[in-house]
Amino acid sequence: MMNARARAERALEQDQHAESIRIMKEALDEIRNFWAEHGVDRSPSGNQEIDLLKNLLHEVQRQKPKSPAEQLREELDRAIAEEEYEKAAQLRDRLNALQAEVRDSETASG
Repeated sequence: MMNARARAERALEQDQHAESIRIMKEALDEIRNFWAEHGVDRSPSGNQEIDLLKNLLHEVQRQKPKSPAEQLREELDRAIAEEEYEKAAQLRDRLNALQAEVRDSETASG
């Protein structure tokens, strides 16, 4: 697991947040699978290395730069919560256009 933490931190140093998150989630899954194979229903409490990995994962997820789609989704959610329906409709349309762009580019490259 220390290897996973080191690889995740190295990915962070290179601004590869998604890769860092993938590494940490994979490591936590491997640990859970190991425990399951050995008859442990859930992770033992108080495991310092597990806690460090979970805390690092949470921090990276919190700091991860948001994509344009994520930013629009947050603005849309705020507009709906504040009952700004015209603004919400405009944001929804921008989000749909952005998602269509992404799908089109994936189709063209795939």
